[in-house]
Amino acid sequence: MSNLAESLTLQKQIDSIIQGFQLFIQVFLPYFGMLAVIWVAKLLWRRYQQKQSKILAANWNFSDIDQMDGLAFEKFCGVLLKNLGCSQIRLTPTVGDYGIDVLAVTKSGRNIGLQCKRYRNQVGIRAIQEAYSGKAFYRLEEVYVVTNSHFTVAARKMALRNDVQLVDREKLLKWLKAAQRNAAKEIGK
Repeated sequence: MSNLAESLTLQKQIDSIIQGFQLFIQVFLPYFGMLAVIWVAKLLWRRYQQKQSKILAANWNFSDIDQMDGLAFEKFCGVLLKNLGCSQIRLTPTVGDYGIDVLAVTKSGRNIGLQCKRYRNQVGIRAIQEAYSGKAFYRLEEVYVVTNSHFTVAARKMALRNDVQLVDREKLLKWLKAAQRNAAKEIGK
């Protein structure tokens, strides 16, 4: 009889394990399935956004850039960096940015920051001072002041002395063309 009692006890334990497994499948499997669907949807959305930014980058021109407001120009610079091969791109807060508007990591792993100035007139020394300040605050290896315009002589001198890279209209055009070539290659894939 003890073998029969042990057998019944073992059967009850097995039944309990099977019921627990069935409950797990009924309750948690749909949850995990839903998480998998959400994860795939996010992945597809990111790929769609990346393709759209490449298409957009492939079609930018200076008449579009000259019509942007400051925040749109900052976003444009972020997408431009992405199409130039940078990663971990993020915009800093619009207020209290410590002189840097866009943060990124280059292909070679260098932490960089951009001070973005969409101006009609020349950019002066204040933008250089802000970028220099932001370099220390964010512990950046390189900082750039990017504009759709040009820099004053004083700004160029200050940038040279403080190791701040300047990207004026002509250099921005070179960046734009390189980004458009990269975007066109990616779109073609």
